[in-house]
Amino acid sequence: MRTGILGSCLLMAVMTCGVGHPAAAEVAPDGGRPIREIPVPGLPSGGLSAYDQWGPVIYIDPQLIALGGAVFEFLRLHEYGHHRRGHVTPRMAYMFATNPYARAWITKPMELDADCYAASQLARRSRSAAEEAARYFERAQGPFSGAPFYPSGFERAAYIRHCASSAPGSSLSR
Repeated sequence: MRTGILGSCLLMAVMTCGVGHPAAAEVAPDGGRPIREIPVPGLPSGGLSAYDQWGPVIYIDPQLIALGGAVFEFLRLHEYGHHRRGHVTPRMAYMFATNPYARAWITKPMELDADCYAASQLARRSRSAAEEAARYFERAQGPFSGAPFYPSGFERAAYIRHCASSAPGSSLSR
């Protein structure tokens, strides 16, 4: 199974071991320009969008694959959404240079916007995929949020359903 996650070490290891520029996935999950995805087992947030000296990067915990295809794909697309919607920009590279996992830039509206991006992308492919992601947040978080700047699981699920149903070309909007 191809996950699109490339590389085998953290960005800091890549920069210090002389391997050079990490490669991007050949095809982005949203059909746009590929963004490098670097696996970080045990990453507390599961996924994180950032910039480094080579450009946009997504750190993602490869253990999330165990959540299932649609949920894992939603989480990947969520991180792509932060880049595609302009939440993470090259001007923020200075912040990531000192802490590649910085999260100070995240706001609740940005999280919901990235969720909407991911839900819209999924809904174009499959009626059940976006619903599966919504159910995941209901079960995993319910009334709680992962951090002060995250919406609750119930808020996320409702927003995912709303965005999926109104996405142009969505199998849900037919």
